[in-house]
Amino acid sequence: MFDRLSERYSAAYTDYACDLAGVHAGEQALDVGTGTGMMARALGSRLGGSGKVLGVDLSEGMLEYAAERGRKLGLTPHIVKFARGDAEKLEVADSSVDLVTSLFLLRHLPHPELAAREMLRVLRPGGRFVVGVGSAGPWVSARGTRYRARRLRVLVEERLGLSLLAPQFILKMVESHLCGEPRLHGTEGSSALSTRSGPRTEALLRKTGFTELRSSWRGHVDGIEDPEEFWELSLHFSSAARYRILGARPEAVERLRAAFLSTCNQVLDRGGSLVYPHGAWFVRGRRPR
Repeated sequence: MFDRLSERYSAAYTDYACDLAGVHAGEQALDVGTGTGMMARALGSRLGGSGKVLGVDLSEGMLEYAAERGRKLGLTPHIVKFARGDAEKLEVADSSVDLVTSLFLLRHLPHPELAAREMLRVLRPGGRFVVGVGSAGPWVSARGTRYRARRLRVLVEERLGLSLLAPQFILKMVESHLCGEPRLHGTEGSSALSTRSGPRTEALLRKTGFTELRSSWRGHVDGIEDPEEFWELSLHFSSAARYRILGARPEAVERLRAAFLSTCNQVLDRGGSLVYPHGAWFVRGRRPR
């Protein structure tokens, strides 16, 4: 499910990140927080049969799936490899890679500054990086203005009971249905990047020591026709909701899910829509030579 939803809603971001990275044949690349390996595979496919990509993630299940997909595409293990690793303490040699990528990871880490330092450490002098984080669009940009206009229309429809937004709707439902439920230990906090994540991420990377920073933003507003997919998508793209649900009792989760789907169907029956507005802020740059 994770890979299917990522392919559908994040593939455009992956392609854009590859374009920003400017991958060259023969390079050594590292993808931090690779998940099911979509970014690592995209990098590997652009290496022209030479070079290597290592994708690291904490989830063994994700890595197993990533390796399976890579083998089916003929990329693993001769071009793309996967290994379990902690973004805040990478088991990668100093100054050993030409390119580091990391999409939709930093704002979910307890200590993103440690991960940024690790990315700087493993890059060769002059090496490149591309980081992407989920973020609303900048106020002063044509893309951001168009996105906010479409999102404003959806918010008005939401007030009229004609739309539901992901992941905001599930977060409201979680607060009302799981307020007395236990929480997973260690998931109570949030990253300092969780608000104004784009500009804060850029500031963090500059403070870490990266240079030649350039930022850009891409965003989309997608309609979802199936309430079941809206449920899956909401959990997939909201770690806060996912952790609350994982810590709750099964019977409480089932009541939440039933209420969620019932509300979705009511909105659709009124001619309304289920909407997922999403955007990503990208920062690219280099380690100083």
